[in-house]
Amino acid sequence: MSELITATPTVEALAAGNDSIEVGGGGLPEITGGPPLDLLTTRALGGRYGLPSLCKPMGDEWLTMNIEAALDVMMHKHRIQGTEYDVEHYYFAPALQARVAHKLRLFRVIPYFSWSRERHDLFCTPIAARGKSRWTDTMMVLLNKSPEWHRGHQVNIAAADGYWDINELDLPGALPAWPEESTGRLLADALGTKRYVLDNQHPIIATITAGRPVR
Repeated sequence: MSELITATPTVEALAAGNDSIEVGGGGLPEITGGPPLDLLTTRALGGRYGLPSLCKPMGDEWLTMNIEAALDVMMHKHRIQGTEYDVEHYYFAPALQARVAHKLRLFRVIPYFSWSRERHDLFCTPIAARGKSRWTDTMMVLLNKSPEWHRGHQVNIAAADGYWDINELDLPGALPAWPEESTGRLLADALGTKRYVLDNQHPIIATITAGRPVR
């Protein structure tokens, strides 16, 4: 699979209905027609890393973030039917983003190593302007730490009363090497074809655009 997600358009571009946004230097060219054929397959990383998952680790899990590889990207967070807390994240190809702009939110995706589970995954959290949410405000305290700080610490993240309770420890040992793939490549693999939306026929589009405003 090619590197699929390398940048995100601005909110202003989405609002203007720009459906031919450059995806970023060194990545895919802008999508103006059908998707390249290699977008229609997914690639399991296999071996030592395994297929990455997209999550917000909490509870008793201790982890170290590769903050230098953070990627900000617009996605849709969709609650799974019949569950109270479980959600799925969807990424829309740039040509589709204007249509669903009102359903997109800015997320920061960061590779991390879980000391508890001894594997690499992707940390995903919404980000917003300071003061919009106590949850994001407390998370940004962690995300704004320097790369040097992150390289020397493991953290534990637990939900508290309207904010994140974040604790730190020194590393328990040598930090394993990070995956060679870019965060955009890992994110595309984690989403797979089910949650990487390439065309208007994807069922999630009908789900999130159903109905009309009540006047």
